[in-house]
Amino acid sequence: MVLRSGELGRVKNPATLSAFGVHLRQLRERREWSQQELADVADVSKRTVQRIESGEYAVTLDVLASLARAMSLRIRELLDFPEGNDLG
Repeated sequence: MVLRSGELGRVKNPATLSAFGVHLRQLRERREWSQQELADVADVSKRTVQRIESGEYAVTLDVLASLARAMSLRIRELLDFPEGNDLG
């Protein structure tokens, strides 16, 4: 599901999408990777990485698996992040 500007209110858990995006960005930056480098290793587009990190994209299981593999993580590790109001 790709969201367009102004459609974030339509998703059921926008805070979770935003929190996951922050988490993914932190993981990527710890590796000192650009968005393009992550996209290349995960075999997704740079725009997909941008949308995930900005909370504009409700990521699919297929993309999660690709990101986890690219970062040498298990999917459950990739999904281990504070949600919504737990950010901090």
